[in-house]
Amino acid sequence: MTRVASREKLPRLGATRRQVIGAVLAAGAGVGVGMIWPARYIGRIYPGVEVLGLDFGGLSEAQAAARLDERLAPFRARAITFRLDDRTWTATAAELGIRVDVPATVDRAGRYGREGGFLQRFQFLGAAGHRAVIAPVVAVDQTVLGAYLDQLGAEVARAAEDARLTTSGLTVTVSPGLTGVRLDRERTRQAVMQAVEQFAPVAVEVRITEVAPRIAVADLERARAAAERAVAAPVAIAFGDRTWTLTPADLMAALVLPDAPSLASPSLDPDALRERLAPIATEVDEPPHDATVAWGGGLYATSEGHAGTTVDLDRLVAQVAAAAFADERTVELPVTYTAPVVDASNLGALNVTTLLARGDSSFAGSAEARATNVAVAVGHIGSQLTPPGGICSFNASLGPITPEQGYVEGKIIRDNWFASDLGGGVCQVSTTVFRAALLAGLPFAVWRPHSFRVSFYELDGWSPGMDAVIYQPNQDEDASSEVDLQFVNPTDAWLLLQVSIVGETVIAEVYGAPTDYEVEVSDPVMSEPIPVPPPQERPNPELPEGVREQVQVAQEGLEVTVTRRVMRDGELVSEDTFFSPYQPQPAIFEVGAGETIADDAGHE
Repeated sequence: MTRVASREKLPRLGATRRQVIGAVLAAGAGVGVGMIWPARYIGRIYPGVEVLGLDFGGLSEAQAAARLDERLAPFRARAITFRLDDRTWTATAAELGIRVDVPATVDRAGRYGREGGFLQRFQFLGAAGHRAVIAPVVAVDQTVLGAYLDQLGAEVARAAEDARLTTSGLTVTVSPGLTGVRLDRERTRQAVMQAVEQFAPVAVEVRITEVAPRIAVADLERARAAAERAVAAPVAIAFGDRTWTLTPADLMAALVLPDAPSLASPSLDPDALRERLAPIATEVDEPPHDATVAWGGGLYATSEGHAGTTVDLDRLVAQVAAAAFADERTVELPVTYTAPVVDASNLGALNVTTLLARGDSSFAGSAEARATNVAVAVGHIGSQLTPPGGICSFNASLGPITPEQGYVEGKIIRDNWFASDLGGGVCQVSTTVFRAALLAGLPFAVWRPHSFRVSFYELDGWSPGMDAVIYQPNQDEDASSEVDLQFVNPTDAWLLLQVSIVGETVIAEVYGAPTDYEVEVSDPVMSEPIPVPPPQERPNPELPEGVREQVQVAQEGLEVTVTRRVMRDGELVSEDTFFSPYQPQPAIFEVGAGETIADDAGHE
């Protein structure tokens, strides 16, 4: 709490010779007069006493207090109006912590002239035109004043804005900053203390201090020039006779302007560059291709293998980011090469030296479409290598069954019906491969028999239970409906599966290192025939109404079990059971004026 000291203006009462003589002459008679005048001001303030320009002479203390309160009312209501530019803030005396002690001020005025010795009072009472100015008793609560200044400072303050880099199109410019301001608290407090002495509403200019931006325009020139250079021209990526270009617009899209350009340099966003450069990697990346091989009295290469190419995308991103800020703006595409596992120079390392087993199946009597599909499938499989411990997948070796691959519609088994579909007859080849792998003693990862007995698979003395179905779903079907044939290479050498056609017979041969396997395949164990179900009909919209044609002959069902034992040096290597539950086939007739029924199962 700060008190403002009162300053009283006393009349100058010098003891001149005339005054002294007058005092001596009046020593007798004057005493009576002097005693009468003070009696008139008992309980009242002596004449000539002023407070804030108010004459309190002859007033009681209550009257003086009322007049002083009235005089101070405007000051209390709006003591100070702070101004800054076109903004104003008006504060009451209480909000500023200013309190005028009216009772103490009036008391001081009332006591004036009544204190001191007889001569002092006599001189004051006897002086003509005497006048005394009494300053109000004032207290300023610095805590309250400080809180108001804090609030005022928060409203006055404006943060400095740094100059910054901006982009527009392909241009990099500098946006100037803005000088900030903050309240000069001490100077403003001093102005308040000075204004208090007027005890009337006053206007005070808010004292402020300017706050300079942390980053000025000049600080950004180096970064601006670097950013502008980064997007000024394209960056080229070269690979052999191919070239790709990142345009200035591409570079601008990746440009990163730093938050503090005076301390850091502009850069290119790696993620944005990666997104732009990824298609180049997709275009160039290529897996290694093994040489294709065949058996002809020994293993030989039918085509050369070649290395795979992989773009080092992380390195490419870094090189492009650096080139954008360099004089040389062409980078060589960074790639790594992966040698093929199999090429013409290392065929001996495959250790494929002998025929392990041969399987065959006749497709004599097949329809033209079926025979076509058999030949196409054999051509796509050709010769397939399987590494030690690997799995040979028939579907993977075959590739997609599509018209583009040469397949046509042929007869298949679909959901317990014989039907026509693309690739009918491919199972002739899978059956042949199954037989070769079976006789070679190779384990099967996936195998499934046909739903019905198929006459083609029992030609040339082959018994029931020696077939394998495969199925590739159409694009609009669930991939989980796929049926594959897979066998495992359990040896330390590579295996070669080679499929060919001799006349109307499919031949599958498995080559590898000698296994010394002795493979025993039992005669089939067959159940009693399963009765034929009642005849069935299905509509065929292509037939005239009322026409009825038989499309499937009834056939009894049969359950067949075949056992395989694989021995080596008199020890049992493995024993497998192959169970084929062939369903009975009803006689099926197609009738005209109906709707086609679509169902699914496998390529006959």
